[in-house]
Amino acid sequence: MHVHTRKVCTVPWKVLCRPWSQGGLDIKSTRLINDASMLKLAWDLFSSNSQWAVLFKSRFFSHGQPIRYFAQSSIWHGVKNHISTIIQNTLWIVGTGDRINMWTDNWLGEPLVNLFNIDPFFHSSFSGKVSEVIYNGHWNLPSSLLVPEVTSGLASITLPREQLPDSLVWTHSVDGQLTSKQAVSFLRPAV
Repeated sequence: MHVHTRKVCTVPWKVLCRPWSQGGLDIKSTRLINDASMLKLAWDLFSSNSQWAVLFKSRFFSHGQPIRYFAQSSIWHGVKNHISTIIQNTLWIVGTGDRINMWTDNWLGEPLVNLFNIDPFFHSSFSGKVSEVIYNGHWNLPSSLLVPEVTSGLASITLPREQLPDSLVWTHSVDGQLTSKQAVSFLRPAV
């Protein structure tokens, strides 16, 4: 039996974008690719100390926190939407402690401002670095901070004997880095 008529079969775009295992063609939607690119750029902004990241932070951050007012930029609005994702899914590995905000960065498993239930309105006023509480390779925190949650976190951190740089780790990867492919997988909705 031969078919002599041509017929167009339409399939919804979201079906084509599904993975092969779910009956799709594994086509990445442009929205997903753009979101993954913005997530990767946000990751690079936080994990890098290169000139562009320093310049970007000086323009779009105030006291270590993202600005809340409008700023004219073609990419800032996409990047700022992923800052909370970066903060929630990363952990700082302590080296010298020079790049880590002692209060607002996650270096103990949870930021100190969260452990002490400090109102987010005041977070920008906390600017001390982890390096300020390291003395001769040992922790030197004020006794007012030595609550059980903090001391158990400190016990799990081994301070390096040498001057090593701090590093930001993406908690969902084996090597601690966030690649563009991992960003797509992280953001792809489960169907």
